[in-house]
Amino acid sequence: MKKLTLLLVIPLTIIAFTFLTPYSIVEVEDVDNLFVLGYPFIYEAPAFHTSLASQFFILPLLADLLIYFTTLYIIIALINRVRKINLPKFISIPLLTIATLSLAIKLFLIFILYNDNRYELMPSFEMKVLNTHVRSPLTSPRKLPPDNQ
Repeated sequence: MKKLTLLLVIPLTIIAFTFLTPYSIVEVEDVDNLFVLGYPFIYEAPAFHTSLASQFFILPLLADLLIYFTTLYIIIALINRVRKINLPKFISIPLLTIATLSLAIKLFLIFILYNDNRYELMPSFEMKVLNTHVRSPLTSPRKLPPDNQ
């Protein structure tokens, strides 16, 4: 199971976290409705101090990663128990490559390109979730449509 964890569970966790993170529209007091990322805990929201910057909340981010990892680990362990998983190299190498590239691009965007981001342990404001959708990096909006504001 150690080999499967390293070659299958961790890359699938990174890929799922990067490409399948649900986004929500939340209501915040004294601010327009916001487009935030994270499920079950919100870990990214637009920054209030400037445009194109984001606020990242470290503890919810780590909790979400742990939940994604644990869920995938349990699913893979159950499948491996029923039917032994033999992971060939032509599957593991592309999985590791996609996971590494998606993580590298996400970290580049967070730390280098948008260097005005804020990092906090927890959100410092109350949010009320209005709507939740599954996010695709190619189709998810960065701004709210006019009817949701």
